[in-house]
Amino acid sequence: MNKYEIYQKYQAIMREEIRVRGVKNWMIHYKKVVDNPEDFYNMVWRIFEVTKLGFLPRSYNKCYGLTDADFIYESVGAHTNLALSILEHAISFQFGEQFSRYHDLPFYTPDGYSYRDMVECILMHDLAENEIGDIPDNGGMDAEEKDKLEYKYFRDYIESYPGNQAARRNNLLALFRSMQRHDSQTGNLLYLSDKVSALMVTLCLDSIEKSPMICKDSEYLSARDYAEMSMCDFTTEDGRCKASEMWAIDFFEMRHIVDLDKSFFFTALIVMATLIVNNCWYSWRTKAYVSI
Repeated sequence: MNKYEIYQKYQAIMREEIRVRGVKNWMIHYKKVVDNPEDFYNMVWRIFEVTKLGFLPRSYNKCYGLTDADFIYESVGAHTNLALSILEHAISFQFGEQFSRYHDLPFYTPDGYSYRDMVECILMHDLAENEIGDIPDNGGMDAEEKDKLEYKYFRDYIESYPGNQAARRNNLLALFRSMQRHDSQTGNLLYLSDKVSALMVTLCLDSIEKSPMICKDSEYLSARDYAEMSMCDFTTEDGRCKASEMWAIDFFEMRHIVDLDKSFFFTALIVMATLIVNNCWYSWRTKAYVSI
């Protein structure tokens, strides 16, 4: 498809996504999502450029004998940088391009967090993985226990801030907890930026023919992974499925993370990126449109 065909397909899918979620009265941001496919097309391009930066090794790695590799796969730090980039776009979409830039404009989100709170929290949200490692979010570990470990690390980390920054510490701690529980507008914004970054990086890898895939006999599969693989449109002859599709199934069908996306911004990013990379949308999601 050329980009104008992608625009038309995107608009048709987004109308269905809005309809299937039971939206009866379109608010201005719904119209903004559907009527501006070019904005989302360009946004995906920018986000993919940030994603690719995470695959580029620093020159000193070769100069100082660490590795000759000219391509590296995503680190946790690269993921954090990508999540921040997505969050920046989401903030502009949700609250306006000028949010908190001038004193006569809103400085806080409706639930009381500043731009700095959001950026600082997303930059720190995975620091606990310095201690506990990057645990797959595939249902294979007790999520409540993981949240406790991450919250304890986060709390200990911000306790190192100067004593005169108590309000800042409290805001960050509350926002991190809300991100874990995804129980506020701002907490959802951070949580969705984190989750959608995983989808964007796998789609970007698909686009450069380095698709992350997993076999049905892999020792790393969880019960949820098996269920997702059974739904995939794309499976190789030897039974491998793409992470990008499995995680899209997780987002839309398994955990219904999509329901947290009240503005449809993150849904639009996934739809547009998928169309750009695959030239088609998923049949398992299309089935949802005809069942309503």
